[in-house]
Amino acid sequence: MNKFYKFVAVVGLLACAPSIQAQERERNNDMPSGAGIWRIELRDLERFLATSSGDTDGVSEMHWVRVRLTGREGQSQSVTETNPFLSIDGGTTSSGNSINVRPNDEVHLERFTDGQTDTYNMWVHTAELTGGDIEGPRLRFEIRVDAHELDCAGDRACRRGSTGAVTYVVTIPVPARRDNTCNAHNTYRITRAANTNMVLEPLNAASGRGNAVTVGYTTSGGHIVSLGARGENSGVELAMINGRVCAAWTGG
Repeated sequence: MNKFYKFVAVVGLLACAPSIQAQERERNNDMPSGAGIWRIELRDLERFLATSSGDTDGVSEMHWVRVRLTGREGQSQSVTETNPFLSIDGGTTSSGNSINVRPNDEVHLERFTDGQTDTYNMWVHTAELTGGDIEGPRLRFEIRVDAHELDCAGDRACRRGSTGAVTYVVTIPVPARRDNTCNAHNTYRITRAANTNMVLEPLNAASGRGNAVTVGYTTSGGHIVSLGARGENSGVELAMINGRVCAAWTGG
């Protein structure tokens, strides 16, 4: 093949390939460190469980996923990942700008390099809450997962163009040790129960932080699964099923 035909072939391949978009990040982390301030870290995110497709035909054409971590007083950080850096069950990614998602699919994030697990890490500061003599001091924060579909133009199914959202309102006890880095004494592993609630399991059961914390959510229709979270809109809903949450002290 001469140089001209090689050039034409390369141009043709580029024309067919989806545009590669940069990972989007937004943050508002201006709360200063202090004795009563903790840094909440969301780490090692890799996948989610689709609990609803949101579409009448049972298949969502999902375009992007956004995860937002929010502390107190407007502190927040989010990361948005767009196809083709998404896959179903860790398989082949879509060659277009959306990927088909069905209920019970696992949606995997794919912007990783070998040995790298911090691609989607984020953190916020949050102030310690006084819980009284029984509960003791607590930390409260939110994790919200948005999933956006393509619009309805040319599609046979309605409800396209919507954004499904699940917001977890999490409350955990203040760690017994005031460590300023993440370790087994102040870190929870995110898993899921049989009913797809998000479960935070302490890495160190003897750390003085009590038992695992279970946080549920509602469906888009507003049906309450359990207290602590809520669903919004009618798009595809993605439940948290992996990652880690750490609470590190900022008091020095």
